[in-house]
Amino acid sequence: MGNLCFNIIITSPVLMIITYAAKQELVELLEDSIEYFCDQERVSGQTAWTAVSALATAKLMQLNNEIK
Repeated sequence: MGNLCFNIIITSPVLMIITYAAKQELVELLEDSIEYFCDQERVSGQTAWTAVSALATAKLMQLNNEIK
């Protein structure tokens, strides 16, 4: 199953591809990190995931040279 791919299409003209196994590893890492953060900081999952979403949007804009 390691050669299965999960395609991630972003609004840019570039098709980005990540293997299924790598995607699963990333999801597990993010979920574990968010759970740990919520437990340590006593914030809700909704608050943490909203912050991650905003940070991801900002990081993508930075990587696309839309902001500094």
